[in-house]
Amino acid sequence: MQKHTILFLAANPSDTDRLALDREARAIHAELERSGHRECFEFVTRWATHPLDLLRELRKLRPTVVHFSGHGGHGVSGSFPQDGAPRRDIAGGVGHESDKPRQGLFFQGSDGQAQFVSAAALEETFVAAGASVKLVVLNACHSAVQAAALVAHVNCVVGMGGSIRDDAARNFAIGFYGGLGECESVAAAYKQGRAAISLEGAHDGDRPFLYHRHDVDPETFILTDSVPSIAHLANYDKSAIQKLVAQYTLTLKKDPQDRDALLALGVCYLKLGLFDLSDRFIRQMIDAHPADPSGYYYRAICVLKGKRPRTASLPVIREAEQLIGTALELDPSNGCYDALLAAVRHDYYVLNGMRAPVPVPEELIARAGAKHVDVLEVEQIFTLMKVNEGPVRRWFMS
Repeated sequence: MQKHTILFLAANPSDTDRLALDREARAIHAELERSGHRECFEFVTRWATHPLDLLRELRKLRPTVVHFSGHGGHGVSGSFPQDGAPRRDIAGGVGHESDKPRQGLFFQGSDGQAQFVSAAALEETFVAAGASVKLVVLNACHSAVQAAALVAHVNCVVGMGGSIRDDAARNFAIGFYGGLGECESVAAAYKQGRAAISLEGAHDGDRPFLYHRHDVDPETFILTDSVPSIAHLANYDKSAIQKLVAQYTLTLKKDPQDRDALLALGVCYLKLGLFDLSDRFIRQMIDAHPADPSGYYYRAICVLKGKRPRTASLPVIREAEQLIGTALELDPSNGCYDALLAAVRHDYYVLNGMRAPVPVPEELIARAGAKHVDVLEVEQIFTLMKVNEGPVRRWFMS
């Protein structure tokens, strides 16, 4: 399984108000750990972040998500509420060239003081080394300008429209990453982040803003698997799937070997019942990424072309078995692969009065029961294969 790295960059220079950034990092990590898709993420923290650290970590880690937590400034003195609570706001200048109030993010300089980084510098850095990044969260005050600059190069960016309290920013992060970890779209996670601010009694619910690239629909952009699975598409209508197709087609034009785009297009066309078109993209995905088991898994369904296994020819069944076997070799922990192989063998061999190869369907069902099984995924696969009855489906749907 491809994990998505979340790079958490914290900066709290010595000449700025103390923020509880360690509490935010712990809260995000805890929220991801309790989520249903925690295995999809690797949470990496970097403290006292210098401006050059951003460039270095983008090159080294190739993260999917970059989260900046710290101070932002808007260049106007004394404009934020005086409620006594710590805020992620710098009015006017601090640190180097403190007599020049400027709007931007503040990293930590070599002397421990705040060092200004402009929106233009951030944009240049992400263009140069941020090709892997699909989501940016700028959890600092007055970061809307930076978000608007970055969204030309990143699928989605969250920025703050004004001053935000430290606790409100932390609550937003809890709600937001909790949503992402439960396979919610970026838009849904963003709404949950705003709701988390309100639930804790803060009044900064109107501060976070979600920006998205013109060719990306945040309502359908799901980060947990980066590409939709058949289970993800269970409740999508045709128009929503077509939006995903348009989104990933544009991605593929930029990088013809992009793993996510190739697999996403294959899965979308599979859901639409366009098996030959699906097979085309999944074949390309396997050629470009032969160590990824999901390509073999979905291609096994493509070769059946929407027909029940019992009506297929033996060469087609053997091809499907070989593909599922390859997926199992690459990822033995995925019970969905055992379920698919059990359904194919039961429907073709047992129902046609033939002896099934080993492992037989009963053994495969027992093996799947000891592993992680996404029941919704299995149900959707059985529907595509028109396997509507039998012991295999009854066991998984019970």
